[in-house]
Amino acid sequence: MSNPDNLPRGGSNRRYEEALGMMRSAQSKEAFREAESALRALAGFRDADALADRCRERAETCLRDDVYAAALWQMERGSVSGYISAAQLFDSIPGWKDADAQAAAARAGIERLRQESARAEEAARRRKRALRRAGIALAALIPLCAVAGIVWRRAIAPRARYRQALALLEREEYAQAWSLLENLELPGSDERRAEVREALNSRAEVGSLVLFGSWEQDGHEENGPEAILWRVLEKDGDRLLLLSEYGLEPLPFERPARRITWAECQLRSWLNGAFLEAAFASEEQERICVSPVSADRNPSYRPDPGAETRDRLFLLSVEEAYRYLPSAEERQCFATPWAKKQMALSSRENGRAWWWLRTPGQVLNYAAFVLDGGEIREDGYHVSYAYITVRPAMWVCLPSAEG
Repeated sequence: MSNPDNLPRGGSNRRYEEALGMMRSAQSKEAFREAESALRALAGFRDADALADRCRERAETCLRDDVYAAALWQMERGSVSGYISAAQLFDSIPGWKDADAQAAAARAGIERLRQESARAEEAARRRKRALRRAGIALAALIPLCAVAGIVWRRAIAPRARYRQALALLEREEYAQAWSLLENLELPGSDERRAEVREALNSRAEVGSLVLFGSWEQDGHEENGPEAILWRVLEKDGDRLLLLSEYGLEPLPFERPARRITWAECQLRSWLNGAFLEAAFASEEQERICVSPVSADRNPSYRPDPGAETRDRLFLLSVEEAYRYLPSAEERQCFATPWAKKQMALSSRENGRAWWWLRTPGQVLNYAAFVLDGGEIREDGYHVSYAYITVRPAMWVCLPSAEG
């Protein structure tokens, strides 16, 4: 290791100030370790050794926080494997926050699920013994039950849903009607879907819902992608500002993590590349405006938000989320079943999901986001975190708005 005393004093001062700046801006274990390394290179200069020790301690704090967050996420899965992983992670950080109590809760969850599984297995064994005693008569009933189940799934249940959808149409509750009609294959269902789509899109006003594009959402890829439901945030002549009603996909803002702004991030590239091409037909793409996207500053922190961009698809900024969705309740959203299958983080209490905003957080390797309760976290979260959902926004001109 080079001795800073052998360097020109001005050089050591400059390197010290640079290392101190790295320390002050660090928010992740990687950043603190980088600052520690820069300070270790100045061993013996001023208080560089003490500051390096402090950086190491803060890196360890960040590491324990990351382990704690990962353990909580495993707990959210509510499965035996999730609880086992959570207990192991909490055990690796004894005494940190309430890790010991959480580890005990995870083990209690394991025991509860195993008891439930044992009771279910015992109930299954009892049913099996009862079935064996029923003999030939039951054997004759089984195919009848199977046939009845098929009839219910393929005929009775779809027709019941269709009747419910028609009742909703009469009450002009179009969004609810669409949820029932979307995957029905009955005579007249295509016409009813077209009616709902036309009704939604022709009545587009601020606060209403419209249908545009398609994306896998119900988690059953075999039936193809579903129409995307969008909320109208603003109407400007024949243009509509839309925000997806649901969290469509959990993705990192940028991976691996680095200091990044919206203008340079991978999520922007994905929205305006792979997502744009997959979610919208060519005639729909033509209706999506290339719009200026402002580089809004974080209202509570001062990282440089980067340059203004011009995009077809984008994320809301913190300022826009407050403006267009002024209450926490309005900012709450659900992840789609597909997004949940892709491990989107959602609340066990209310089922709602986190979703990204494009504004930098407290530092440039964090991005702001909205919690499941609708609160905006201006300090943000690691840009590499892959379980926060994406709610795309865009300006479009719909056929019904063209007059």
